[in-house]
Amino acid sequence: MSERTTANGQHAADEHDEQGSGQSGDLGDIRFDRHFRTPSSEGYYIIRNGERSAALDLHFTATTVHATLVLEHELERTLLARLIEQIDEDLVLSADTPRDDFVVNVYQGQEIGFYSDTFRADEEGVVLDGEGDDEDDFDGIIEE
Repeated sequence: MSERTTANGQHAADEHDEQGSGQSGDLGDIRFDRHFRTPSSEGYYIIRNGERSAALDLHFTATTVHATLVLEHELERTLLARLIEQIDEDLVLSADTPRDDFVVNVYQGQEIGFYSDTFRADEEGVVLDGEGDDEDDFDGIIEE
């Protein structure tokens, strides 16, 4: 197994089992795209073979790392166990946070929408503090 980190801080790993790449039991190309980070948690999208296949939230406590893994597609139990091992090796152990246990809750489902305060305000026609007709006056806008 080889691991790489891309230019924007994404973690990536290529996993190949004893049978070789592309055969049954192979996770294929796995990449962890971080979409948020706080002092005690991180959130990732898991990209498998170029397609988003799961969402992962990690929460670090003093002694335990808690994970919520939401699979977007069915995954065989053996592959799920390998994916959890990959998460542990690439994301949890590399965080340099001491832990006694790694607890993972796994769900299967799909994203049905994305909601935020800004989205709700736009839908309801509400003006949030600091917003107005002139976006240049709002310091919170980040231009990409």
